[in-house]
Amino acid sequence: NLVAGQIPGLLETWLGYSQGSAESYRWVITAGIIFASSALIPTFLIREHKEKRANARIPIFPRKLLKKLTNRPIVRQLALINLITGFGAAILIPYLNVFLRGKFDISDNLLGVIFSLASLMVFLGSISTPWLVKITHSRIIPTVATQATSIFFLFTLGFSPFLWLAAASLLLRNVLMQMSSPLIENFAMLVSEPEEQATIASVRSMGWQTGQAVGIFISGFVQTRLGFSPLFITTGLLYTLSTFLTWVYFRPKEKEMNDAR
Repeated sequence: NLVAGQIPGLLETWLGYSQGSAESYRWVITAGIIFASSALIPTFLIREHKEKRANARIPIFPRKLLKKLTNRPIVRQLALINLITGFGAAILIPYLNVFLRGKFDISDNLLGVIFSLASLMVFLGSISTPWLVKITHSRIIPTVATQATSIFFLFTLGFSPFLWLAAASLLLRNVLMQMSSPLIENFAMLVSEPEEQATIASVRSMGWQTGQAVGIFISGFVQTRLGFSPLFITTGLLYTLSTFLTWVYFRPKEKEMNDAR
């Protein structure tokens, strides 16, 4: 993020592109695609070690397994929460840079600094996630706590008249929301059998991607006609709903699991 924020200005200086031109951003996107594609190299080098077990279960065909899982309430609940969260994220989060630049007229350089700090804080927040689980003896409590707190900062980001407050809110919102992601993912794995985990992850992803597909389409329509304020309100309400459902659906299940140990 830090480097990407500097590249458009450098290209405009070196190659004579006009400020804010599509050509400079095209080169940034191209470079991003190339660097992202390089991640495929170590991925292909990964070797999976399968252990042979005498009591291994008979594999279930994916279609039958998917039907079996979708009949389980907890799987439908996981997918529903991802659908709501994905829709809320899609209508707003990809456009936060557009929002900041439009409202505060800040440069690409400053945007790069802000989003690089956001990534750094997410890294630091991820380190503290196991500590939250340890002190609360729960995955759902810190998930709900961090998500609920992040909603407050989402609203201060959207409606603050001050750049410093909006930037600080973006940083805190990012780290708090991202801290909850591995916790709920880990919980989803705990409530599933090993052979079900890949399919459950797919069902959750389907919910997220469906919300993303619909949300991105609607967001452009709203932005051009009503601006960002309705999007911040809608996203905040959807996040509130998903946080509430996370507590209602999964906290009782987690208590049962803890009592059974």
